[in-house]
Amino acid sequence: MIHFGNVWWITSKVEDVSPEEMIERSKQQKYIDAMEYAQMSFNPFMASEENS
Repeated sequence: MIHFGNVWWITSKVEDVSPEEMIERSKQQKYIDAMEYAQMSFNPFMASEENS
């Protein structure tokens, strides 16, 4: 349940990555899995907002 309509997502910067490195990492399974986890963990909050 989201109280008062706020969703907080805390991030931290770990490193600077060049555009070329971003492309290369986007093809590596461990980064694909990490992005999928982030998206899946955020989706329930977005769905509950749409249904409010």
